[in-house]
Amino acid sequence: MKKFLKSDIFLRLASLFAAILLWIFVVYQENPVHETWINGIPVTFVNRSANFENGKLVITDGDDVKVNVKIQGRRSAVSTAKASNISCTVNLADVEEGGTYTLPISVNISSRGVSLVTNEPYNVTVEVDNVVTRERDVVVNRTGTPKQGFVEGSVEITPASVKLTGPESVINDVASAAVVLDVTDASEDIAGLYKIRLYNSEGKEITDSRITGNVEYCDVKCPILSTKVVSVSPTLSSETNHSQQKISVVSVSPDKITLVGRAQQLDRIHTVVTEPIAVSNIKDAQSVTAPLALDVISEGVLISNDVKSVKVELRAEAPTEDAEGGETGDNQTDAN
Repeated sequence: MKKFLKSDIFLRLASLFAAILLWIFVVYQENPVHETWINGIPVTFVNRSANFENGKLVITDGDDVKVNVKIQGRRSAVSTAKASNISCTVNLADVEEGGTYTLPISVNISSRGVSLVTNEPYNVTVEVDNVVTRERDVVVNRTGTPKQGFVEGSVEITPASVKLTGPESVINDVASAAVVLDVTDASEDIAGLYKIRLYNSEGKEITDSRITGNVEYCDVKCPILSTKVVSVSPTLSSETNHSQQKISVVSVSPDKITLVGRAQQLDRIHTVVTEPIAVSNIKDAQSVTAPLALDVISEGVLISNDVKSVKVELRAEAPTEDAEGGETGDNQTDAN
């Protein structure tokens, strides 16, 4: 034992034990002043003006700032201080219109025996914007193509517009409102509720949660119509011109058109005629533009690509030899 008490190991252990006792005495008996940082304390905005309360103003930037607070006090008091004992507030009482404001941060510490040394940041810069309501028409963005032999008809959308409310700077970025309608391989009418999506001028979707609309969905009805290709038949006012020359049709361009409508309506149509073409003054070969007789097409049937007229090539046939001989014979008779 005597040998151990005189050894280096014992002396080292004794020194360590004495140091610990001294530290305990200083910390708990003397209780010296100590400083420390408490970080990440959120800011609370207080005393909002009436324009905030009635929804005319909103903070668009700077409301998510976090504050680091340096406190001091006796070690025993500082060691028990927590972030929940510290509040950081910003007074908005004087903010009554949109703009950029740099406002001081007030720090309050509820822990006894602890005081504030400093805080970072000391101020906060906030962007305040006016809340506005703007109306945008809702359009339909189609994707895909219907099944072969079918096309989409005129789309009905209800409501046709949406009222958007939010920060003015954000609302001004909304260039359009649209629903996306997929008609890929469709052969039957499409109907349902479709979510309204917002886009900026570059076509990028806007998903800002600060924007609210008076409606979120639109009722969309899109008829899927059949198509049918039919021939165009020119209608002549007469078979001959004023010289009694027979008028014949050389060509029609286009000679076929595509009709769009319900299948049961298209089944009854096999050709489309033109309005009567006046031929009394047609000589030799001549091209005329002939309007289609749209009034004879069934109601609800449309012509694809909005074709309203066709180009018709006509020719006046030369008199026959018999006709010429007949004229000669008459002249000879008169001569005799």
